[in-house]
Amino acid sequence: MVEDVPSVLQRAWAAGVTGIVIPGTDSDSSFSAVNIARLFPGVYPAVGIHPSEVEKLGEDADAEIRELAELSTVVAIGEVGLDYHYFEGLDAAGIERVKFAQKALFTDMIQIAQEVQKPLIIHSRDCFEDIYEHMAAQVPNHPAVIHCFTGSIEEAKQWLELGYLLSFTGVITYKKNEALREIVKHVPIEQMMIETDAPYLAPEGFRKESCEPKFVRNVAECVAEVKGVSLEEVIDITTETATSFFNIAL
Repeated sequence: MVEDVPSVLQRAWAAGVTGIVIPGTDSDSSFSAVNIARLFPGVYPAVGIHPSEVEKLGEDADAEIRELAELSTVVAIGEVGLDYHYFEGLDAAGIERVKFAQKALFTDMIQIAQEVQKPLIIHSRDCFEDIYEHMAAQVPNHPAVIHCFTGSIEEAKQWLELGYLLSFTGVITYKKNEALREIVKHVPIEQMMIETDAPYLAPEGFRKESCEPKFVRNVAECVAEVKGVSLEEVIDITTETATSFFNIAL
């Protein structure tokens, strides 16, 4: 809600955050991201349709996203991609139908990104082979970041070989996620971003709270500890990467 934004931003700025990208997941949230960015300096909108929304789309959804994407304030197309995690109640034919619809939607979002020449924020869950094949064929040279990366080291290497960035959330702080921290250790810091996925995935010690942009500092601290570098180095490099990727000036 817009009325909550000032307090959330105040806490973020107090934690040292200097800019926030708000991705859309459907037409309504994309419009909201654009409107919030108009009201609050330091906030930048991305627009797109999340794969989980594919069965709820109105006839004009693609056209609405395309119109928003052309705005100079919009910095990326996302959050878009594929998600094969939830197929509850569907038989084999139903699952294939949803997968086909998600791929068609994803193709549309990719085309919009190419038309407006803006980077992609990619959602990928339980679908690596399909989404990798899709992107390698359609956008091997288009700027993209794999949002909330939680895959294997082999998957990380394949994404990096395509030239994409990997973005890590508070999930890397969870005690059980030693394997993911090992991946963080081996991903070049110049090829990573840090994020919160607010209001989800609050870091360890705050998991009962709603996640907020302020918690990106906790993610940065974890990256610094894992890689054996200073917090300032993590902040400087990941900020430079993000500002270059989204073409923004902080």
